[in-house]
Amino acid sequence: AAETSAKTATQTKKQKSNVESYPVKKYRPSSSSFRTIDAFQRYTKTHRMTDSAFTAVQPSGRGATPSSPIVFSIVINGQCLSWGRGKNKDVAIDNACRAAFALVAAHGYEYDLNEDCLTSEP
Repeated sequence: AAETSAKTATQTKKQKSNVESYPVKKYRPSSSSFRTIDAFQRYTKTHRMTDSAFTAVQPSGRGATPSSPIVFSIVINGQCLSWGRGKNKDVAIDNACRAAFALVAAHGYEYDLNEDCLTSEP
């Protein structure tokens, strides 16, 4: 029985390690047109949120729509703050950043929201 639980724990760790995740401070979008991502990186640096990450939502496809098949969340201190979906990874992360700014009501960080900016778990 102990051997079986050890195998299960190892499999769980492997599954978690396969989750697509990027530290906020190191993430670089494919183009410079994502001002919201850049602003969120500055915001997390200023407020010393060093453990923040952009993480793909699991199970894959949860919260997705046909027009926005990719879903990412912003995870800070192990807790999901906001979610965003989009046609690619950068758009999904950008939408998650917009939702996060809407939630924290950060002064000077007002960005337009759309139906792909999610402030509650999909």
